[in-house]
Amino acid sequence: MGSWTFAMSTRRHAGPGAPAGSARAVCACPVPAAVVASASMKVLVIYKKSMYAIYGRERRDPRFLRLLRRKDPTVARTLAAHEEHQDTLAIVKSALREAGCEVEIAYRARGRRPKGHGLVVTVGGDGTLLEAARAVGETPILGVNSSPSTSLGFFAGAYAAGFPRVLREFLAGRSRPTSFTRMRVSVNGRALPVPVLNDVLFCHLIPAATTRYLVTVRGRTEEHRSSGIWFSTAAGSTAAIHSAGGRIMPVSSRRIQYLVREPFLGDGPAYRIERGSFGLGEEMQVKSKMRRAMIYLDGPHVRVPIAMGDVVAVRPDGPRLNLVAFDRRRRDRFAGKR
Repeated sequence: MGSWTFAMSTRRHAGPGAPAGSARAVCACPVPAAVVASASMKVLVIYKKSMYAIYGRERRDPRFLRLLRRKDPTVARTLAAHEEHQDTLAIVKSALREAGCEVEIAYRARGRRPKGHGLVVTVGGDGTLLEAARAVGETPILGVNSSPSTSLGFFAGAYAAGFPRVLREFLAGRSRPTSFTRMRVSVNGRALPVPVLNDVLFCHLIPAATTRYLVTVRGRTEEHRSSGIWFSTAAGSTAAIHSAGGRIMPVSSRRIQYLVREPFLGDGPAYRIERGSFGLGEEMQVKSKMRRAMIYLDGPHVRVPIAMGDVVAVRPDGPRLNLVAFDRRRRDRFAGKR
């Protein structure tokens, strides 16, 4: 393909009660002795908006409001989740002010990049952290699960009640971030400017259609027909690829796992390149045999159209992400149940 463009969701809303998109609040509150050394730290807070805020208040979506009035189970928890989220956001802002930080607030869809900030705090769920992480290089990032009653928050380092303590630990230098491998993805030799923390899906534009491609790794090439290919980091190995039959990788692993979705063999031999992993210094290439294909980066919101003959390459050498207060024990317990 001659040139590529990103297709991204742009959920840009400004609703009642929500903080302004990039409002600044320089705090002059008393600074606890334990954090005097970090009193001038700039902190970027990236927040999501709840479904209730977007569809119930801002858009006044007729269908959403009708379901809400009927107490339909599809929207039954949205108001409670909204209130829980708003309470968490208020606690986060208050704790940062009390710590003497210089705070900048930004809505997640605006794609705000940290500049001179010592910490990025996301308030939402894993989707909010994944979206914010695309614009974050080495700056430490702390996820706060704002609605644990409705969100798993796998990457979250804190809930509302525990955020002040986690913040104090970080500012005092007693909390070492966990460093995560991210993928670097290129199309026709051009690196995409989006590091991938969780996973990449290569597939036909239409999910019901067969995905046709040539796949190459370690000098071996095969022609495949399937429902696509998952690529995953260690961080993403507990998510979609695991549900599809992949394995959970150690957090410290720098390898990339791949898994072919629903391979179609017909009367041919079994595929040799169906599942496995590759490490630093290696890459896996997929050459499209379809006129309309797509790659999805960390979920549905960032996607790149792929045409016939385009070559997608995946490598494990993207910029690493430094995640504050990541709970390895919770991950291990989660992995043990699966």
